[in-house]
Amino acid sequence: MRLGLILADTPVVRAAGRIETGSGRGAPAVLLFDAALDAAVETIPLDDERLRGVWGPSLWRVTLRPREAVTAETWRLTVRRADAQGS
Repeated sequence: MRLGLILADTPVVRAAGRIETGSGRGAPAVLLFDAALDAAVETIPLDDERLRGVWGPSLWRVTLRPREAVTAETWRLTVRRADAQGS
């Protein structure tokens, strides 16, 4: 079981359950999720010039996976704009 997200801005894992974006390609955002999930970040280079013209040279895939095997579970994911203090 996993959840995949594609982001147009560089994600930075700040702590268990928290990812921040805001390298200048969009409004800074905070992704908050259950600390029972591990986050992996992968850079996806864009080779297509038309896509690069819209999204820039790359996108990022964030994959959230449970630390322990589960057959069913409920998790919460919150995405919000970061305030001036970065929270």
